[in-house]
Amino acid sequence: MIGLDITFPKEGASPSVTETAAAVAGLITAGYGAQILLSHDLFLK
Repeated sequence: MIGLDITFPKEGASPSVTETAAAVAGLITAGYGAQILLSHDLFLK
């Protein structure tokens, strides 16, 4: 972007692998295991 740089806290930040795993485990524990769809995006890699 050229000109004024406006950013917001945590914009574009991905959760860590540990945070993602904990969130998925929490959803499974809460009974949502059959409703979880996991995907990925290689844009930031």
